[in-house]
Amino acid sequence: MKNILISIIFVLTPWAAEAACNTGGSAGTYQGYATSTRGSTEWMVTCTVVVKANGRLRRGTACKRVFPGGSVEKGIKIVGGRLGVNSACRVTGYLLLDFNGATSRSDVVQATLSEDRNTIVGILANNDGSISLFTSVRK
Repeated sequence: MKNILISIIFVLTPWAAEAACNTGGSAGTYQGYATSTRGSTEWMVTCTVVVKANGRLRRGTACKRVFPGGSVEKGIKIVGGRLGVNSACRVTGYLLLDFNGATSRSDVVQATLSEDRNTIVGILANNDGSISLFTSVRK
């Protein structure tokens, strides 16, 4: 009987409910890393991503693309996007990047916000036909 009572108290405590995720809980600044492959071409994009409380991404944040061998393409920036997070910590949404005048859209295929709200990990489908694996860590 004591074990049952302890379990009920644990479930009903207010801090237990805080473990649920929501869009506002993802607000903050993250360092994002994505690796992509299209055909035989591989690259990595790294950005500082600022997620506002409403889920919108701050526009104008600089990014860079790094290719094998170390060549770097700068002049890339976030020009839009939005992320949503449900109570199961599943992330939905999209990201718009400007690659020196060409806008690219990346849709979240599947992603998860960690329960401590410090990490987002997932898969993006890019409008150029490539797929990206990404990790974003709260700064």
